[in-house]
Amino acid sequence: MDAKDRLFKNIILKMSNKLEEDEIRYLKNVLICEMENYNVEFIEEQKQLPSVYSERNIKLINMFLSCKKIEGKSQKTIDSYLQTLKNFITMFDVDLLNVNVNTIRMYFIKMEERGNCSVSLNNKRKKLSVFFEWLVEEEYIQKNPVKKIKRVKEEIKVKKPYNDVEVAKLYDSCKSTKQRALLDLLLTTGCRNEEVCEIKLDDVDFTQKQILIHGKGAKQREVFLNDTCIYYLEQYLIDREMKGIHSKYLFCNERRRLECGRFVADKMKTESLRRIMKNLAKNAGVDSSTVHRYRNTFCCNMLNHSDLLTVQYLMGHSNPKTTVGYSTLNKQKARFEHSKL
Repeated sequence: MDAKDRLFKNIILKMSNKLEEDEIRYLKNVLICEMENYNVEFIEEQKQLPSVYSERNIKLINMFLSCKKIEGKSQKTIDSYLQTLKNFITMFDVDLLNVNVNTIRMYFIKMEERGNCSVSLNNKRKKLSVFFEWLVEEEYIQKNPVKKIKRVKEEIKVKKPYNDVEVAKLYDSCKSTKQRALLDLLLTTGCRNEEVCEIKLDDVDFTQKQILIHGKGAKQREVFLNDTCIYYLEQYLIDREMKGIHSKYLFCNERRRLECGRFVADKMKTESLRRIMKNLAKNAGVDSSTVHRYRNTFCCNMLNHSDLLTVQYLMGHSNPKTTVGYSTLNKQKARFEHSKL
């Protein structure tokens, strides 16, 4: 069986469950007529061999990632770009300077077949588009082939916050000042996982009751604390000092090293924060505990009592549309406003 016959039979086989018998017959006739004008050749045997332009592909990707690093993108973002681009050039033996829109379409078809959800597909589309747009700006290519690929319609999921009963259970389950300080901080500020771990003692102003947050995209903002949060933060730092642990970070890990005659600890890892809050929720009998859910809860509460721009600033959102997405949480407020009618 030659390559053209294989292609013909593969198409008919894949479409047989989607089309009626008359439609299959019509499709066969169309394929026979159209394929007469083309030569089809399979190159599966060549996939194991390095392409003549693979070295250039890697250089282009590394140059792109270097530019993103200079722009201040986080290592997590850079790694995400790298993963997507490596996945793309591994799947298709292509020259990145000669990619067409059909190759891009095939990539997303294969990604969807592998079970990628709409959110994941849109994220990959965005990363590829940024890369090819960079190639255009650097004058390597003339057009961005991803621009013709439309975003996949995403299902809007309601972000569920903690209710008052769940928050009370979480507070009752705290076994240490560290747990209580973290819980208060997350519910009072709505900080992201990475932001909490990056807070240094110099960023905290206990007198003004505020913290300077170093957020995503090298952006800074101030978040504010209440008296209860201040109290438990101070208690945690006292307990830590009594154990002889010193750190420049507000929250540090349990592992320490001897440095200049005293025990010094590094910042708490994001994995450690997730584990602490997950164990806290498990002890409290609260389901689905993630650090981001505390952020949802904070945003929901703020939207019930403040304007959109203020909440956008406190959340560290670049786009107000992101903040508006949390407004789906305001069922209680909607019920109250509706009752006024």
